[in-house]
Amino acid sequence: DRAEATLRYGRADPPGPNLQPINIIPAIEEAALEGLAGRPDIAWTLEAPERLMAMADPDHIHRIIANLVRNSARAVTDNKNGVAPGRISAQAFQDGAQLVVEIADNGPGIPPAMIGALFQPFSGSSTRDGAGLGLAIARELARGMKGELEMTRSDGAGAVFRLTAPSA
Repeated sequence: DRAEATLRYGRADPPGPNLQPINIIPAIEEAALEGLAGRPDIAWTLEAPERLMAMADPDHIHRIIANLVRNSARAVTDNKNGVAPGRISAQAFQDGAQLVVEIADNGPGIPPAMIGALFQPFSGSSTRDGAGLGLAIARELARGMKGELEMTRSDGAGAVFRLTAPSA
């Protein structure tokens, strides 16, 4: 419940990141499997080279990607216009000294009234069972690894979130 989530968030001083060179591709695939658990009807694709090295904490990367994929799966499942089957795609690539992972879905997008507070604790959840902590924590984890997490697009065709981390 929300009160317990508040208490956990207040105590949740996550340990500092354990930065190490990791191939982010298997980490993305594994986190996506978790985020898509129980949703076999959603199509998943990843466009990326076989090997893409980041200087990151493997557990933090897993938590961030799983959260983004889970949110996208919820969005495409809850999409009331239901014209197309649910799709979530990821792209991972090198951009200078940064590694970029973009997660896109074909859901209804984020309601405009929620966009400003999307990464604020307790205000980003539009689901009945969410406490609104996922994106706030995911952004903190990204920033702890000297990266960033942001929403780069939201419209009727879906939403796109971009995670950056230093290349290894």
